[in-house]
Amino acid sequence: MKQFLTLLSVILCSNLLAQNWQPVTLNEVYNFEYSVDDEICTIKVDSVEVQGSDSIFYLNRVALPCDTCTGEFEYAYLKNQPQFLMRQMMKSGTEDGVYTFSDTLEFTIKTLSNEGDTWDFLPSQGITAEVIEVSIQEVLGVEDNIKIIELSNGQTFTISENHGIISFPDFYSEGEYNLVGMETSEQGYSIPDFWDFYDFQIGDVYQYVRHSWHTASNPGSNDTYRKVTIEQKDVYPTYYEYSNVQVGHVDIFNGYGMPVDTMYFEDVVNKTYTESDHPIANGYNNELLNLDGYLTGLIEGQYGIVNFEYQNNAVYRKSLYSPEENYTWYTIANEYNPQAHEDLILPSMMDGFQKVYEVNKGIVFDVLGMGEFHEEEQLIGSIIDGETTGTVYSDSWLLTVNKNKSMYSGVKCFPNPTSSSLTISLEDPSPVISYRIYNSIGQTEEYKRVNLSQNEITINLNHIKAGIYVVEAETQNGTVKRVRFVKL
Repeated sequence: MKQFLTLLSVILCSNLLAQNWQPVTLNEVYNFEYSVDDEICTIKVDSVEVQGSDSIFYLNRVALPCDTCTGEFEYAYLKNQPQFLMRQMMKSGTEDGVYTFSDTLEFTIKTLSNEGDTWDFLPSQGITAEVIEVSIQEVLGVEDNIKIIELSNGQTFTISENHGIISFPDFYSEGEYNLVGMETSEQGYSIPDFWDFYDFQIGDVYQYVRHSWHTASNPGSNDTYRKVTIEQKDVYPTYYEYSNVQVGHVDIFNGYGMPVDTMYFEDVVNKTYTESDHPIANGYNNELLNLDGYLTGLIEGQYGIVNFEYQNNAVYRKSLYSPEENYTWYTIANEYNPQAHEDLILPSMMDGFQKVYEVNKGIVFDVLGMGEFHEEEQLIGSIIDGETTGTVYSDSWLLTVNKNKSMYSGVKCFPNPTSSSLTISLEDPSPVISYRIYNSIGQTEEYKRVNLSQNEITINLNHIKAGIYVVEAETQNGTVKRVRFVKL
């Protein structure tokens, strides 16, 4: 979509360069970098309301950890929380250049003041402000008129005529927020969005592995190995359309973790990625997204928190997360506990829901779990611009792979799925001398030698995260058997 906005951005840029000392404007999106941890904080106006002669600009809010919550609320977050410019900005209709930011703190910026002018900045804390410098400086690569304002507590901030707030102090620490980009006018640093994440190139190759299991009347699980090669690309105002070649196979396992069948596929698939279907890809850091209607089957009132991951001082990943096993969130104020704070949210007890987006790779990790059903897909390798990262299987392996099913015969595990322990029972009467647990991408999670006198072993899995695993057991006479299990 960005290539369609070139002319529009030039027009908007020229308009925004007439910001006229307003700290924040209606149609702009501002990216600030926090000096303490280099995290990006995005400020934008969600809505505007006219009250008498004043205009109220309501700013975007975020979800933040509840610092005072303990016990059953240990992992609680609070939604609708203000960022460093508070929840709203009031533009005075009677005094030009006077802007009051409020909820929770309340402070005033007088943008048309001259050098040496002073005023009450944060009255509740007795802090005053004084303009100590008026000059011309480069802001985001463009010369602009700026004013440096010193506070009576020793902190300073900077405003400009055409870019608004350039730097602003953190009142609770020694850090400060510095403007690094303006999205709408495409100045400075731009956070990756849907158009960056799904910008695949012809010839790129992506290797996925999907694991799924179900515990209904006929329990079992599947492994899908799928390689995608981009053959054709078309770009439209609201979506990408690709023609891809898909090669791979599906391994089918029964409830005892033993292989039942393998199905192979090789075909051409047309795939459309639409911007409106991927709100996470366009989310800002710590944004709380309401998932109602976004994912069929979720309980109403589910939320996810957008998280940024950084590489080389730039955002390269966005994901939905919560601090406890990547669960989604729900609001407890009305339905679960009417006495609780109306903004309090907790991790839900869903099996899991997570999506991770990466630039030029789309979704690289996708988890959905609800009760008796769970599936997760991970991008384990790619070839982009001729450079291979991770693991990419050959077509011959994907279409003719031999799973050595004999390794899965003569062995059973129970209970499967399991939440705490797993018992492995082999037909071979020789005692078990060791076992190894592999995760869903073939990495060793645990290896242990044991001293047993029988062909059955019970393994404690309380320390193993939820997921799909393979356990490999070796007997005293050298027999090696494998069985697949699901940890809840």
